[in-house]
Amino acid sequence: MSKYNNHKVYIVSVSSLDKRKFYSRASAQAFCDENNIDFNECTEIFDSDKEYQRGELLKVLEQRGEISDLQRQVEYVLIPAQYMKVLKTVRKKEVLKDKRIEAPITYKADYVYKLPDGSTVVEDVKSEMTRKLPDYVMKRKLMLYIHGIKLTEIL
Repeated sequence: MSKYNNHKVYIVSVSSLDKRKFYSRASAQAFCDENNIDFNECTEIFDSDKEYQRGELLKVLEQRGEISDLQRQVEYVLIPAQYMKVLKTVRKKEVLKDKRIEAPITYKADYVYKLPDGSTVVEDVKSEMTRKLPDYVMKRKLMLYIHGIKLTEIL
């Protein structure tokens, strides 16, 4: 269990029609080992049951043609990595090289899809507690400021 009382959910696809749900990585891994299934290829990991259920609903909507181009865990760069030129010795020769001094700040959307009118929806599944966290609030505001995208929060 995480600090926000939500459980990670591990969905193991046994076949196209048979999916198994686990609440611990160890249980999902053990099931895969017992059934000779590659854990990395057949397991999807969700941050919560709520996020998993939302994904299942969106898949149904996509099959009905009500939405299209459904994607999961889409990453947006809010502030790119920052570099500084430094002098390095390479084969007894001094060369200017880029050295990363700051990692990028990114936002990862739970789901992104298109509506029939062509507009794009960027969704984040949140609880009342997590939607108020300062990091999330800042990233939500940066998404609007930098990318012009207003996040759709699913509570």
